[in-house]
Amino acid sequence: MRIPTLLTAAAAATLITSSAAQATIRLANDPGGLIAAYQQRFAHARASGERIVIDGSCLSACTLAIGMVPREQICATSRAVLGFHAAWQPTPFGARP
Repeated sequence: MRIPTLLTAAAAATLITSSAAQATIRLANDPGGLIAAYQQRFAHARASGERIVIDGSCLSACTLAIGMVPREQICATSRAVLGFHAAWQPTPFGARP
């Protein structure tokens, strides 16, 4: 009779631990990259309720976080730096048009 009690307690502890744990995405020294990859990452964060902490440079596509994720899920430290630029498509040889 003691084994079912222990199993029930273990299952309850696992449930409490897994529901209480929530991931945090820390953005620091992020130069950006492919917009689609960042859109997917931040859409997942928005849907899952993950917090995003901007704690350093967040440049280019990284800045999509502030437009895609609700403000209550985002915070910025005193080290946060957001860098924006005009969008452009490189030529086939990688040059700027």
